[in-house]
Amino acid sequence: MRRIAIQQGAAESGRLAGRPLMEALAWNQLGTSFGEGGDLARAEEALLRSLKLFQEVDDESGESVVRGNLGFLYDLLGDHDQAIEQVEAALAIGRRQQDANAIAHQLNNLAIIYLALGRYDEAVVTATEAFEQSRDVPEDRVRAYTHDTLGQAVASRGEVDRAAVHFEASVAINLTLGQPAPAARGLIRLGKAYLSAGNEAAARTAWERSLAMVDEYGATRLGEAYSEALELIAELDRPAR
Repeated sequence: MRRIAIQQGAAESGRLAGRPLMEALAWNQLGTSFGEGGDLARAEEALLRSLKLFQEVDDESGESVVRGNLGFLYDLLGDHDQAIEQVEAALAIGRRQQDANAIAHQLNNLAIIYLALGRYDEAVVTATEAFEQSRDVPEDRVRAYTHDTLGQAVASRGEVDRAAVHFEASVAINLTLGQPAPAARGLIRLGKAYLSAGNEAAARTAWERSLAMVDEYGATRLGEAYSEALELIAELDRPAR
């Protein structure tokens, strides 16, 4: 992949030039690229190298970003204890720096991990704080994330009406930003929340709304959400045995 080759070149250039910050940034980017490509072992190695370099130059902002990425990676690997440890460390840096954007992001990440662990009450508390922090962040995308996570958290406790408010807000923001894939995923989650409450009609409506985006954006831009919505509607239409 050309992107990885460029990032490897940047890391080597930073090392040869004695510029550890440049090298740290490149290794963090490499870690993200390896992770996106599914090479999680190399992603971990790259991110740990980046973390070490950021710590050596005492760059807490960079350290926070890398720890957040490591948290996401360890969550993918199923090492939830390590994931929580890394995200909490990143969150502590954000709080020290009074960085609302970093705090919102890391709280949101932590809430997602709690959801994966079935720690729903903690997920609601954490996602709520993430959403409140996002009010002080100028970037709308952050609010879209926190709305969606809070929707998932309250849905996990059966609070479907409250979840719907947050899912709809996330969908609206993502569509305003021209991001149909996360909007479609939000509608799929909304439909699942309705279905969990026994409201098949509302679930179908949510999933059909996600499919309707194809007319404007095309199936490709909806990603896997398109196929999932089709499968969910087909499951509703399947005769009961």
